[in-house]
Amino acid sequence: MKKIFSKLTSIALLAVSLLLMSAANETQLSAVVNDSVSETEVSYAYLKSIFKAQKTRWKDGSKITLVMLKPESAGGALMCSKVFGQSASDVNKFYMALVFQGQITAPKFCNSDDELKAYVKNTKGAIGLLPAKDAAGAKTIKVDGNVAF
Repeated sequence: MKKIFSKLTSIALLAVSLLLMSAANETQLSAVVNDSVSETEVSYAYLKSIFKAQKTRWKDGSKITLVMLKPESAGGALMCSKVFGQSASDVNKFYMALVFQGQITAPKFCNSDDELKAYVKNTKGAIGLLPAKDAAGAKTIKVDGNVAF
């Protein structure tokens, strides 16, 4: 009886651990980049400055092309929250203001993870953010030493 209880306890702990890991993966992002991007790691602050259009060139001088999921999507809303600390509506307004002021070219907004990965893969200097669980198969860069943040 004790052996059965011990095994059931072990199985229950494993199941809880897997559920927690899965939940964490649902709320983490990964930065995917084009093969031309030489950086292998950036700080979270640097990544935020890229997406807030404060940095428009990679460290080697090449142009950064921003690629994002539409802010209204689940992945886009996660990006808005984690990078900007704002709602999708506020992020849309932020980018519209920068575009209308002539400060940046509008980011490429994608409808799906696959569309974002394909656009980044085919666009020199491109960077995008995806839910970590959806970044498989794409080149990623670490953020503060982690593939997912």
